[in-house]
Amino acid sequence: ISAALGLVLSVLILRADAALAEVGRRGGEIAAAEVKRGATVWMDGDWGFQWYSMQAGARPMTTGGVLPAPGDVVVVGLGGGRIEQCAHRTLVASERFGGPGGRVLGEGAGFYSNGFGPLPWSWGSGELGRVEVWRIEP
Repeated sequence: ISAALGLVLSVLILRADAALAEVGRRGGEIAAAEVKRGATVWMDGDWGFQWYSMQAGARPMTTGGVLPAPGDVVVVGLGGGRIEQCAHRTLVASERFGGPGGRVLGEGAGFYSNGFGPLPWSWGSGELGRVEVWRIEP
C-alpha cells in the first residue's frame, strides 16, 4: 500500500510541477516575442522563468545594477520584484495562472524549499503565478 501511495504522490507532484513550469515557459515565450519584435527585453524573476527568458534573449535585471532604459520592455515572472526600481513604467500586459489545483511551491508545499512549507505537495486555490509585461517610460 505504501508503494501505491508513493506512486500517487509522485504523480501529484509531477502534475503540480508541470503547472508551475508553465508559468516560466509562458514568460519565456512572451520575452521571445518581444525580442523578435526588436525590443530590448529585460527579465525580472527566477526559477524556470529565468532560464526560459534568458534563452529567448532577455537580459537579467539586478538589484542596484544597470536599469532598463526608456522604451525597453521588462517581462516579470515568478520571483520578480526588481521592476519596483523603475519609477516610470506602464503595465502593457498581464497573464495570471492559477485556480484550484496541486502545488509544489507555496500554500503549504515546499517541494523545492522548506521555506514555502513542510509538505512536498498540497492543494491550493490561490494564484500559482503571473507574467507581466512592462514598458519603461521616459
